[in-house]
Amino acid sequence: MSDINEAQPIDISRRSKTGAANYQREADSKRRHRHFQVRLDEQLAAQLQHYADANHNGIKNAACKAILSKFFNAK
Repeated sequence: MSDINEAQPIDISRRSKTGAANYQREADSKRRHRHFQVRLDEQLAAQLQHYADANHNGIKNAACKAILSKFFNAK
């Protein structure tokens, strides 16, 4: 089951460029409450990258999700 707020591929051939831009802007605004940006110090960033490389094919976003999920769901 997919999340209704997730962005869907845009078929530009069926929409004008301004329509596509408006669609993307609307999709982004629906996701904004789930968007976080952080700045990490060099050591923590290196540790996160190492964890991402070892466990998530180098994808830092997936690594952050896993770490946060384990933290909040741990018993």
